[in-house]
Amino acid sequence: FFNNWYNTEKLKTLSNALAQWKIAKSTTKAEDYLNQALAKFNQTIQPARETFNSNHDSLNHSLDILESNLTQTTQAQRVNVFWEPEYPDEPPSNLLSHHWNQLKDSAIHPDLIALNAESLSGNAVYERLLDEKLSRMGSGQYVTAPMAREMKKYEQVAEGGWWGHAGIDALSLVDLKAGEKPKMADWGCFKPDHPRIDQAKSEKKGKTEYRKYENPALAPRVPFLPQVSESLAQKIYEKHGINPTEQERQSGFWFVVKQYPQIPITITEGFKKTLSSLSQGVVTIGLSGVNHIYRANDSQGNKLPTRELNPEVAVFAKEGREFLFAYDSDTKPTTIVNVRRDRVRGIELLESLSCPCSVLTWNSSDGKGLDDLIAAKGPEAYLQAHQNAVSSEQDKRIHYRTEYNKIVTQIKREMGSVASPRLDLEVYLRATAKGEKADGIRVVGESDTARSLRKNLPKEAELYAKAIEMSAGLYERLGRKAAQKNLDELLRQTVSRQMVALGLEKEDLALKPSSRLSRSR
Repeated sequence: FFNNWYNTEKLKTLSNALAQWKIAKSTTKAEDYLNQALAKFNQTIQPARETFNSNHDSLNHSLDILESNLTQTTQAQRVNVFWEPEYPDEPPSNLLSHHWNQLKDSAIHPDLIALNAESLSGNAVYERLLDEKLSRMGSGQYVTAPMAREMKKYEQVAEGGWWGHAGIDALSLVDLKAGEKPKMADWGCFKPDHPRIDQAKSEKKGKTEYRKYENPALAPRVPFLPQVSESLAQKIYEKHGINPTEQERQSGFWFVVKQYPQIPITITEGFKKTLSSLSQGVVTIGLSGVNHIYRANDSQGNKLPTRELNPEVAVFAKEGREFLFAYDSDTKPTTIVNVRRDRVRGIELLESLSCPCSVLTWNSSDGKGLDDLIAAKGPEAYLQAHQNAVSSEQDKRIHYRTEYNKIVTQIKREMGSVASPRLDLEVYLRATAKGEKADGIRVVGESDTARSLRKNLPKEAELYAKAIEMSAGLYERLGRKAAQKNLDELLRQTVSRQMVALGLEKEDLALKPSSRLSRSR
């Protein structure tokens, strides 16, 4: 009503202005038209005016109730901050002041800093970073020439920096009994005060690039499962409504997390982000890279038939446990695509174990990493991102549609215009060769034909992708790049027949996929 009244006043003003101008015949016509429209509109809203005047008090009362409800709703949506960043004046004894300040900048709880980080220099740095590699080069009390050359590469790194412990060895939790102590991992990351040049990146980018972090050479990487103080752990237990037994508590925080699948786990990347998230009462596992959540090759580097979930993450993947992904909010298109690919692969492996997954998003201008977000916008922004986490389905569809478009572009560049379903058969074979068998079906599931079917015939969209898979062998035997006159029609009939056969197996689908398929095309 109020908007209409305001617009009416604007129309009156315009009409009066036109009446004064009367520059041309068309203007007069416009004036007459507007006046007629205004008269009809005034006639229409007159009952509303009368109702408003007679029910003014009632309307005000209703507005008061609405305002109260909105206030209550807003308050219900507010997040309760687990910890507001505040720090003692002095750093813990194991950290230099400038290292302490670097970790404070990531909004990490002082208890977590004291337990998981320390300042190192000299031989201690060599021991953490080169112990495994030097042991393979020789043994004994003498430093050989090859060992000395290797140490020379780390000379400026060894001048000092801070070390972040990986924490608990996740695999030691597998057979651990309540009351027993888990092992500590030997792995971690080192942030040098004077980083060395990254030769590989420098050559690739054509400019000097430095290694921001160092990890132990030749040692297998493990996730960050930081030590958590008893006071912080208790607050987290209370947050999730659990009361571990005394024996479970003796086995430590991560043993308790393993035992209680009702505790959701957030997956992120890197030491500081892991601790920053934990500081807000969010149980968080930190990876050493976004692809660290799965394995595509065995220990000898051979490609596995299917990807496998990282064994250290699998320790916690109990049925029903929710996993949330809080990777960096990047702006570079290629990085976004690559990160989404690895996230989707991890999500699919977790969901295959009946672990629901979702994805945290936030504006990259508010901070790239979750620690940047907390430091810049406060803990509320990060906790709100948890409340607003989006379904993994959207992430998966965007990923596979992106893959489909990339492969189609490549096919058209090599083969020219290709009709469907031959195009989708080619896509399937390339996606399978690039990844694994299931990738081919998933990518074709986001093809133009499948997406068109999904709008009205979702079951047949699924059958289409499976029919492409079943027809791929024939397509290869016929010759993938052959320019046979009737090849496209033959492939179309083959895919349609496969859909019919699949439909018969389902029994709940109509026996007309061929005609529907042609109509959708």
